[in-house]
Amino acid sequence: MLNKVVYVLLVIFLFIPVFGSGFLFAENSSQDQIVLSVAFAADDFENVLLFDEKGSLVPDPSGVPGIKSGWIIQTEDTGVELYSAGIGVMYISSSTLLSVDLITENEAAFFLFRGKLRFISEAENFPTYISTPAADYTINSKGEYILLSENTESLFVLEGEVEVFNRITRQRSTISAMVTYESLNRGKSEHGFLPEAAELLQETLPLKYFSGASLSADSTSTESEPVAETTIDEEIIPVLPEPTEPEIVAIAVENADQPETEPEPEVTEILITEPEPEVTEILITEPEPEVTEILITEPEPEVTEILITEPEPEVTEI
Repeated sequence: MLNKVVYVLLVIFLFIPVFGSGFLFAENSSQDQIVLSVAFAADDFENVLLFDEKGSLVPDPSGVPGIKSGWIIQTEDTGVELYSAGIGVMYISSSTLLSVDLITENEAAFFLFRGKLRFISEAENFPTYISTPAADYTINSKGEYILLSENTESLFVLEGEVEVFNRITRQRSTISAMVTYESLNRGKSEHGFLPEAAELLQETLPLKYFSGASLSADSTSTESEPVAETTIDEEIIPVLPEPTEPEIVAIAVENADQPETEPEPEVTEILITEPEPEVTEILITEPEPEVTEILITEPEPEVTEILITEPEPEVTEI
């Protein structure tokens, strides 16, 4: 029984820091604040899951006029852009889970469970809180910020300044422009980075629909008119750029009675020369046969001396 009580207390202790930031923002919010709705755009709505403030799945994300406080966004194979005039524009990459805890006229709060986001703040002295399981980030100035929270966690401050509270080490830091902060690094958590790295991050997290609001808008993005902030009762529809018709230029042709002749194509003679094959002389030498002198010696015949003795004649005396 005691083990069960300890386990329950441990679970409560672990989850309070994770969700406490969102509750804190809601409790500190005045009842008189206007709750804003955020313009919402995506390349592929079929790969976006939206959950409203009650936790119910929104059947058709493409018909949603705007994201509201308490909603959760889950992306699969597409990116999502959020925009509120006076606050800024936020790009959420694929495979990201983000909770929109609170958006009012005085503050905004988000919780990034996992994934990547790029936030461009338009407001000065407008606190925007972005929390993760590892750290709390407070943005209170205009600038551009990129937060990556996957196997590890890194904050890149391209412009502006961020106040960081590390949930693990309980330390506070102030991160300035062109500095990255690694919340899970037990050694030196702050490092500088090159402008080339910033450009690569911007290309990875591109802005398409609300890039006109960015301080350093992508050169390849199409500009769009900003969407005005409204209350939750008003619809917000992202204003996309209207397609432009091709410009037709009239060309005066001299000698109109003569049939138009097409210019002869210019023939360019291409001389292809094949390189002569390189001949490599290969000298093969055969080794001289090794001669082994074999000496055959015949054994000398064995001579056997035969002694023939004739018997002496027997003499008979007569």
